[in-house]
Amino acid sequence: MSLPEYTAVYNNFDPAALEAEVLDGRLNSGLNVCHEIVDKWAKDPQKVALYYEKEDGGDGVLTFAELKEASARFANYLTAQGIGKGDRVAALLPRTPELLIVIAGALRAGAVYQPLFTAFGSGAIEYRFERASTKLVVTNPENFPKLLDVKGCPPVVGVNAQAIDADIPDFEETLAAQSSDFEPVMVTGDDPFLQMFTSGTVGKSKGVAVPAKALLAFYVYMKYAIDLRDDDVF
Repeated sequence: MSLPEYTAVYNNFDPAALEAEVLDGRLNSGLNVCHEIVDKWAKDPQKVALYYEKEDGGDGVLTFAELKEASARFANYLTAQGIGKGDRVAALLPRTPELLIVIAGALRAGAVYQPLFTAFGSGAIEYRFERASTKLVVTNPENFPKLLDVKGCPPVVGVNAQAIDADIPDFEETLAAQSSDFEPVMVTGDDPFLQMFTSGTVGKSKGVAVPAKALLAFYVYMKYAIDLRDDDVF
C-alpha cells in the first residue's frame, strides 16, 4: 500500500473529519489523552505498547492493557496527593516502562506531563520546576542525587527507592497500594497535556505548554510522514 498523493490529501483536508477519525472524545466537549493513546488500544489484551530490554539482558513486554491498569493506579496516587487537572507531573527517568506509566497516569488524571532530560544538571532541573510549578517528580537511583541540590524540589517518588538513600515512596509499592479503577479526567483541546521547554540556546529556556489538540497534528505526521501502520513496530 502506498501513501496517498499529497495534493489530493491537501485539497480535501477536513479538520472536523480528522477529529472524528482519530478521537473518541471531542476537542470542544471533552476528551482524555490517556484514553486516546492507551485505553482504546487496551481492548485487545495481547496488543503490545512497548517491547524493551532489561538491564540484566532479558526481554520485556508491556501491553496496552497493563499500561491502562498501571496508569489508573498512578492516577489514583496523584489524586490522593491533591494533584489533578492542569498540574505538572515530571519524570526524571530513562526510557523504561515506568516512564510510560508516569506519562499515561498523569494524563489520565488530567494532569500535564513534564519531561526532564536525564543529562540535565541540578540547576536546569530547578529552573524548570520553578517555572512550571511542578507538583511531583518520579526518578530513579541514578538520577536522584541531582535533586538533592534543587531548591524547592517537589515531592519525589523513586523507582527502586530501596536503592536510594532517602525516605521517599517506592514507585512499585505505591502503585500496588492503589485501585486499578480510575475514570479518566476530561480536558478540552485547548487544555495543556505536555509541558515542554525550549532548548535555551539563546537566553533562558522558555516554557511551552502543548495543548491536547496537538494530538491531531501528531497523528497526521505519524500517518503521512512516517507512514506508521497498525502492524508496525516503531
